Amino acid sequence: MQSELRAIPYSSEWATKWNEFVTNSKNGTFLLNRNYMDYHADRFEDCSIIILNSEDKITALLPACRCGDTATSHGGLTYGGWILPVKHMDASLMLCVWETMSAYYKTRGINKLIYKPVPWIYPAAPSDDDLYAIFRNSGTIKTVLVSTAIDLVSPVHFNNSSRTRANKARRNQYTVERSNDYAQYWHLLQHRLASRHNAKPVHTLDEIKLLASRFPDNIELWGVFEPENKNMTAGCVIFNTGRVAHAQYTAATDHGLGNGSLPLLFSTLVAHYAGIGLRYFDFGTSNEQEGTKLNNGLIEQKQQFGGRSVAYTTFEIKL
Repeated sequence: MQSELRAIPYSSEWATKWNEFVTNSKNGTFLLNRNYMDYHADRFEDCSIIILNSEDKITALLPACRCGDTATSHGGLTYGGWILPVKHMDASLMLCVWETMSAYYKTRGINKLIYKPVPWIYPAAPSDDDLYAIFRNSGTIKTVLVSTAIDLVSPVHFNNSSRTRANKARRNQYTVERSNDYAQYWHLLQHRLASRHNAKPVHTLDEIKLLASRFPDNIELWGVFEPENKNMTAGCVIFNTGRVAHAQYTAATDHGLGNGSLPLLFSTLVAHYAGIGLRYFDFGTSNEQEGTKLNNGLIEQKQQFGGRSVAYTTFEIKL
């Protein structure tokens, strides 16, 4: 079977077919669409590959970037890994895909792969074929990040304190609305990240506005607004994959932290995304220092909102 497969490098001529394959795959999300991936193409040396069968039809895709003799899938994204079709893929074929990939990379001086598979809550169908291939190729765990997610089909309810604070904000006529005012929110977000974590958003304001214009059905800004002057007291940028609502950025003003804006925001968002049929609400990870440090206060807050742990695992494999 392996002799019937061949690997070719991704190039822009394949963009349309790449995107179509991602859309129809069992585990791809819009983050793996080239219109998303390529917004920061100048920062990464792309080494994505396309696996073709004997009829030159796409069998699998691997989004990846290169640094020296190491490929990472993907260094500029939360996750990467093999993008797989709904049909005509099993563990046996995946072993052949992996062998084809390994041979291709080794001829180009790449002898190590850092691999971040799509976390299990995101695929539309079971897709752990790659995990078996990692085991068969003696892969090791490099890092584990802990995310927190709510199963929207059978959710764990907010704790009493969070419900009380959300209800108080609601009685005080604070409202949750979808917004396009990224400038106001980015000012809030940048201040909060700088003051609390000495950090800044991964995306610039211009970048998030560009991506939101490219993916208006997937990237959504929600804000909590004061009843009189409509100032934003808290907000969240949601990455909606169609199955999972991921809280990409969350921040509140000092006033918002004290008036129940965040519990009101998340109780509203959880109800909204459950109502339109999504399966999970993902609050995101709570780690620093490549997973070795856990932000206990942050993960406790997410647990109070009804979230439970989901591992984001990164593997290292010698080719």
